[in-house]
Amino acid sequence: MPAVFDRTGTHPRRIAFYSHDTQGLGHTRRNIALAAALVAGHPDTDVLLVTGNPEAAMLPLPPRTDVVTLPAIGKDADGNYAARTLGGPLELVLDVRARVLEAVLGSFAPDLLIVDKVAAGVRGELLPALATLREQDGTRVVLGLHEVLDRPATAIAEWERSATTEVLTDYYDQVWVYGDPAVYDPVEEYRLPAEVAAMVVHTGYLGHGRDEGLRTRTRPAERVRPPARPARAARDARCPAAGAPPRAARGGPGSRSPAERRRLHQGGAFRPLAGRGGGGGRASRAAAGPGAPCAGSRRRSGPVDHRGPARTAAARAAGHARGGAGLPRAGRGAGRPARGPGARRDAAD
Repeated sequence: MPAVFDRTGTHPRRIAFYSHDTQGLGHTRRNIALAAALVAGHPDTDVLLVTGNPEAAMLPLPPRTDVVTLPAIGKDADGNYAARTLGGPLELVLDVRARVLEAVLGSFAPDLLIVDKVAAGVRGELLPALATLREQDGTRVVLGLHEVLDRPATAIAEWERSATTEVLTDYYDQVWVYGDPAVYDPVEEYRLPAEVAAMVVHTGYLGHGRDEGLRTRTRPAERVRPPARPARAARDARCPAAGAPPRAARGGPGSRSPAERRRLHQGGAFRPLAGRGGGGGRASRAAAGPGAPCAGSRRRSGPVDHRGPARTAAARAAGHARGGAGLPRAGRGAGRPARGPGARRDAAD
């Protein structure tokens, strides 16, 4: 990382990150990767992530890193900003965000503030905090950019509309570009002014080892284990898909219709809860009533015997008495040997 620290003192080094996060988790994840690298290089560091993503609190974080979430905003279908959760007007939400930013950053008084992409924040929400930090005269401020912002004409228009050059010269010390100028040089492609070009430091790409040094925040990895297979079998027995053929009969686990594939690919932190899981879960089972098949439940490959353990044991005993351990089960087709866990148990007996 570029050397920007020249303050000494008894308190731990303090670093703050700001990302407006109106769409996706990419900005937050990049800031977490940067925080991990900075903490690894100097363990006596406290890091505060200020983000518009409430989901950030569930991501793995470096040691001594905490999260402050702002009231969430997003973009609607037309690309306009709107509140994600609160019902008030956007101006009210932005005012609350600006006041939180000023209070948090002014109180934390970081040695370094790294701002992601938008120098002034959404609609200028970061400007009061930047002015406060400038008055306190103890914080170096850096703007972080990935090298490809948009098509040059679009990026230049947005840069001018946001008065980014003026904000940088008033409040910022450096501009970090996460890329290689030999591959793509934003100074040249976006025709950045000379005063901004003089602030640019190319850090290189951030992909190598970006997950090192992170730890799970709320659910330690050593405590997270996949469910045992009997639990899945019990769920299948509890929620049979009435009349539906087993997945194996549809061509194997990879045989999914285009609608199923779209449903599986549309998950994520920003998908509405009502639209996740293809309609499954306790709510849909309750709505369907007792005894109804579980919509959206996953089935084992192959048939499942739902007669219960006592009747299944009795059927196996009857099969042995007839000498029919290798005979096909009903509905499997004459002349075909039985397959599946039950048949293997019969052979072992």
